[in-house]
Order: sequence, then structure tokens, then C-alpha cells
Amino acid sequence: MSEDTTASTEEQKEDSKPDKDEEASATESEKGTEQETAEKSTDESKPAEAEEKATEEKEESKADTPKEVSLDEILAREDVQRAIQSVSDKAVDKADKRAKDAVRQKRREEEERQRQQDEDDLLDEARSSGDFGAYGEKQATLRAKEKQTDEHFADFNEAYVGELLNEYEDLGNDAINSALAKGRESGRGVAGFQSALAEERTRRAVDSTKSEALKDRNQLIADEVAAQLAAAGVEKRSQKAEEGETASEKVSGKAKGKAARSEMTDTDWENQWNEGEITFGELPEHLQKKYGG
Repeated sequence: MSEDTTASTEEQKEDSKPDKDEEASATESEKGTEQETAEKSTDESKPAEAEEKATEEKEESKADTPKEVSLDEILAREDVQRAIQSVSDKAVDKADKRAKDAVRQKRREEEERQRQQDEDDLLDEARSSGDFGAYGEKQATLRAKEKQTDEHFADFNEAYVGELLNEYEDLGNDAINSALAKGRESGRGVAGFQSALAEERTRRAVDSTKSEALKDRNQLIADEVAAQLAAAGVEKRSQKAEEGETASEKVSGKAKGKAARSEMTDTDWENQWNEGEITFGELPEHLQKKYGG
């Protein structure tokens, strides 16, 4: 009986060994499955994280990128409209001057052509009739008419120049003489003179505007500095008052080298007040009335 029992026990032990091996194998299989699942989950999450990061970078890039401004928005700006209007006005003025110059030149050419034609007609008539004496008389008459016309235009130009001199008298003799020289150099006569005068007046107006703007700017800066100094003085006086350091205390011995109140002049009081050493209420009554009304 003892031997049979022992044998049976050993058989049971032998039979149990495969079960343990199977359990170990199953455990390792489960671990492998869990690891694969974890790796798979990690692999699946990587694209999502990359996409999210790319989206964030794109949003940051949009934020850093300057806002695109449309052409209509630019053209609607007041400064741009003024610049466009200025360029347009200058272009119109230049075109108008060119047109007027072209008309004058055409008129001069037409007058010269007509004068030459009249002379040719007189000469042909004299040749046909053989009466060159009549040709001379007619030539003299024609020349007299031309002279009269020239004098008429000279009188007209002289009168117009006089009007220009009165209109631009404020520019002064030097500027007017300079404009006359420019008019002659341009070859445009009175028109060139008028243009030079107008340019000089425009230049002075621009310089005056710049000067006024600079003056206003300097005044603003001076006012701001004065305001800051005044504020600093008030703050300093308030601080001294809070600390209890008044003029009376200094006179009583806390401040050495200061004159007694009875010996202080109005200037001394004003200097101490401006330096923040005393408050407004410590000023003599006549100075309080002077500055406080």
C-alpha cells in the first residue's frame, strides 16, 4: 500500500508539471499581447499628435503673419487720398501749361506764315505789273501794321506784368527779379515770369507751414516738460510735509545754515517752495495770494 501510494503521488507530480509550464506560457503570451497593444496604441497616437502639433504651428504662423490689407482699404486711407489728389492736381497743372504753350506756339507760327504769305503775294503782284514802287508802298504799309500789332502786344504784356508785380509785391524785389530772370531763361516770356512767381510763393507757404508745425511741436514739448517739473515739485513738497520736515522746524535748528523766517526774502520763500522744501500753506500770506489768487 505504501509503495502504491508513493507511486501515485509521483505520477500526480509529474502530471502537474505541464500545467505549470502551460501557465507560464500563457502569462508570457498575455504580456506579449499587452505589449503589442501598447505599441499599437502608441503608433496610432503618433499621427494624431503630429497632426495636432502641425495645427498649432499653423495657427502660430497665422498669428505671426501680418494682416493682409486689401487695395480698397489702402485707397480709403485719408493720407493716401491726399497724396493721390496732390499728384492728380500737379498732373492737371502740367497738362494745362503744355496745352497753353502749344496754343501760343501755334499762334506764333500761324502769324509768321501769314506774314510771309502776304509778302510773297505783294512781290508776285509787283512782278506781274512791273510796278515795284507800289510794292514798296504796300510793303511799308504792311510793316506799319506789324509794328502796330507788336506795340499792342507789348502794351498788353506790360500791363499784365504790372498786375503781376502788384499781386506778388509781398515777395520782395529780390524774389521778383529772380523770377524775371527765370522767365527770360525759360523762353516763355510773361508766362515764365508768372510761373516763377507762383513757385516762389508756394515754396514760402510750405516753409511757413513747416516752421509753424515745428514751433507748435517745440511748444508742446516745453509745456510737457513744465508740467512734469511742476508735478515733481508738488510731489516733493507733499513728501516733505508728510515727513514733518517743515520750514519752521528747519529754522528752529533741525536744518543748519538756513536763514530765519524774519530774514527770508520773497525770493528765498519762492525758491524753497519751488524746491519742495516747504508747502504752499507755509508761504507768507502775500505770496499765497500772489500764486493762489
